[in-house]
Amino acid sequence: MGTSYHLMVITLLLFYDKKYVNTRFGISLAIVFAVGMVSEIIGVQTGYLFGHYQYTPALGVQIWGVPVLIGITWASTAYACNTVAVGIFKNNRTYSILLAGALMVAFDVVLEKFATAVPLWQWADGIIPMYNYVCWFLIGAAISAFLQYRKMIDTNPVGLYYLLTQIVFFVGYLMITSPS
Repeated sequence: MGTSYHLMVITLLLFYDKKYVNTRFGISLAIVFAVGMVSEIIGVQTGYLFGHYQYTPALGVQIWGVPVLIGITWASTAYACNTVAVGIFKNNRTYSILLAGALMVAFDVVLEKFATAVPLWQWADGIIPMYNYVCWFLIGAAISAFLQYRKMIDTNPVGLYYLLTQIVFFVGYLMITSPS
């Protein structure tokens, strides 16, 4: 349950500093939430996206086997990765979209170690397929293109802190709880 609270608090802090929180921004995030949820539902129900895996009850309320918090995490992570990417490639949307997709994959690499250890989800045969990371990149880049073309991204410095805080939380948990 602590994981759920951590994710919610850090997500609220991420959007607290957003200069232009308005209806258009809210609708954009709702669309990203929906894309994340639908992608995950397809993955859980069919294995066509990401591979074969199942969520445990640890993250709370689920829709067709996917915790609602996962959709929120897709939206907040996409926003955070895009704020970092746009900050680096201010004048090159193609590079910033590709970097944001790559940052989402890097985030997932760390997240997978944490989530399977807790466990928040479980992979078939305990193996994370490379296809999972390919899907993360493609979906992450598509979401990034959507957000950037709608001009929903600014260089919010909280995005970097969001990513770093998440990674420190995940790695710290693994260091504390893993057997010596």
